[in-house]
Amino acid sequence: MLSFRNALRFCCAFALVFCPLLVHADTLNLVSTTGGSVNGEDIYPYNFSINGSSSLTSLVCLDYNRQVSIGEQWQVSVQSLDLGSSQTAIDYRTDAILYYVFGQYGLSNSDVQYAIWSIFDPDITSNTGFTSTSQTLVDYASYYAADPDVINSGFFSNFVLYTPTADQTGWTNGTPQEFIGAASAAPTPEPSSLALLGTGLISTALSFRKRFAARAEEVA
Repeated sequence: MLSFRNALRFCCAFALVFCPLLVHADTLNLVSTTGGSVNGEDIYPYNFSINGSSSLTSLVCLDYNRQVSIGEQWQVSVQSLDLGSSQTAIDYRTDAILYYVFGQYGLSNSDVQYAIWSIFDPDITSNTGFTSTSQTLVDYASYYAADPDVINSGFFSNFVLYTPTADQTGWTNGTPQEFIGAASAAPTPEPSSLALLGTGLISTALSFRKRFAARAEEVA
């Protein structure tokens, strides 16, 4: 009989091999933004019609320096988040965790949005929209994005990455960027180690540093 541990290992191995292959093409059409703006910049949520659907999907943009306009549409490749160990893979997983905490723990969308932008655009940390809370979010999320317990839990299979293709049909202004969204409308499971994120977010930055150091020593 296949043990639970072996079954889990098989599932993880299957995901590692086949998830990167789960790529398909879609058309994104930016219908509206309802998150307001900070310093003149629109923030999450960005509401899209995907493949002409009348049901709108809220996505979060990853790149501060790219621009898109309401009414634009473009082709994207849709893929599962890479479960590899490269820094880029960790960055995408960090953004997925930050996307997950929108609307939770009493956080403002602005703090989360600027935290997300800072992952691929580090210069944004000098912007007044990037707060100490944004920095704490980045510190915690990047730590858990590399945590094997979180990775192996299947948590990241609940998100998909939308990357622009070379097809520029429908682009009228700016350069479309990457977006992250939920893979489905089903509730996202929260692994026990990621649940610690909520506790950490309400602590001070000093408390975070102490806990992070203690956790690092424990793992080592």
